[in-house]
Amino acid sequence: MQVVRLPTTFCPSRWRGLAPRHWMVQALVACCVVGSAVALGSQPVYAETPPVYLGQWGEYGSGDGQFDTPDGLVIDSQGYIYILDTNNSRIQRFDSSTTYVSQAGEAGPHPGELHLPQGLAVDSSDNFYIADTGNYRVQKWDRNGAFVSQIGAYGSGDGQFEWPVAVVLDRAGNLYV
Repeated sequence: MQVVRLPTTFCPSRWRGLAPRHWMVQALVACCVVGSAVALGSQPVYAETPPVYLGQWGEYGSGDGQFDTPDGLVIDSQGYIYILDTNNSRIQRFDSSTTYVSQAGEAGPHPGELHLPQGLAVDSSDNFYIADTGNYRVQKWDRNGAFVSQIGAYGSGDGQFEWPVAVVLDRAGNLYV
């Protein structure tokens, strides 16, 4: 797996003076509203029909199915929905009917623990990758919520991060942070 670190000039938040998390949320909302997605290294892919509002679930809190600053969402190949619950330092798993299934992670600095995670991606094997923002690293977890590995540390050199807020995998499995 190749990890590519994007230059800070790439980050739109630097252009507008916003915190990175704010432009990410705006970008997520914009993609959902427009109904399109962009795959790295290819042309944009547009939905055949406009998106349809299907509903919402959850409420503020720290219990099962509750959220405190949800900041990422991915759906695996089996249809499970993973939501990154930033201020609760965890990932919650729901089935396709939005019923709570399980959670992974807890607050802390050790491997398998999270601190203000903000970015989430899933690979073709249904492993998911978390931008563990407050711990300056990216963590890999399996589909069952078990910690697998991590990369990164605080700094500005190769393999080092300062507040990583997004992770994306391309079709070849390369991870972009």
